[in-house]
Amino acid sequence: MNKVKIISLIAIFSIIVILVIIFILLRLNNPDTYHKNALSIKETATTHGLNISINKVTTKDNICIEKDGFNCTNNFKSVYGRFIVINFTIENQDNEPLSFYPASAFNLANKDGDQAYFVEGVDDIKDTIIEPGNTISGTISFDVVIDDPYYLYYQDNLTETPIEFKINEANIK
Repeated sequence: MNKVKIISLIAIFSIIVILVIIFILLRLNNPDTYHKNALSIKETATTHGLNISINKVTTKDNICIEKDGFNCTNNFKSVYGRFIVINFTIENQDNEPLSFYPASAFNLANKDGDQAYFVEGVDDIKDTIIEPGNTISGTISFDVVIDDPYYLYYQDNLTETPIEFKINEANIK
């Protein structure tokens, strides 16, 4: 083989390798690559005998943190932009009771992975035990910067990788 053909083959091979590297880097920098297994809020996740579903997502500018009967005595205004309020249901289909701690089981982040602030004490569901065959529903709230989309993660002490729900602005009522 002559020298020109060898140099041409090396140049073509080098260009192909560079294009493959660029393609891989573009895929790695695409946020959708990280969230390709995210469920929509209309889907139910199943893990270790639990069914987890998101019923409704709403927003609020203020959240009542203290009530006197039916009247709010202390409103908490969003620090970051707004509150995302997520209504969920968890059904325990396992044979064992499940200790459920909403503040540690749920996490919310934006598309860049920035974590939202979990608002403690304002939601109607507290730390509890879900007995076999029982279902609980409740709300959790996060103070968030206005962004789109958000990702809600559920992870208890049994799940190795978190279950991920994608919440688009169109899902928020």
